Amino acid sequence: VTALGFVGMGGESSIIGPSGDGIINISSTAPAKFKRFLQGLDPARLAKIRWFIVSKSGSTTETRANADYLEQLYGDRARQFITYVTDPGATLEQ
Repeated sequence: VTALGFVGMGGESSIIGPSGDGIINISSTAPAKFKRFLQGLDPARLAKIRWFIVSKSGSTTETRANADYLEQLYGDRARQFITYVTDPGATLEQ
C-alpha cells in the first residue's frame, strides 16, 4: 500500500485534511468528479491504494455513490481494497 484514500462528507472527511503525499481525501458532492479522477489512475497505482469509506449514518447519497463506484471498479476483489467505517447498525455495515 502506497496511499490511503478516504471517502466521506462533512466532518467525516474534514478531520483528514487535504490530499497530499500518500493521502487521497475525497469529500465531493459530485460522484462524477471522483469517477473521472479514478479513471485517470494507472491500474497498477489503483492496486496500491487502501480506501476507507467513512459515514456515520452509512446512507449519505454521495458517499454511497462513490463507494458503489469503487466496488464496481475493484469487482470481486473490492474487500481487499475497501474498509467501511460507520456506526453499528448503519447501512454500510451490512
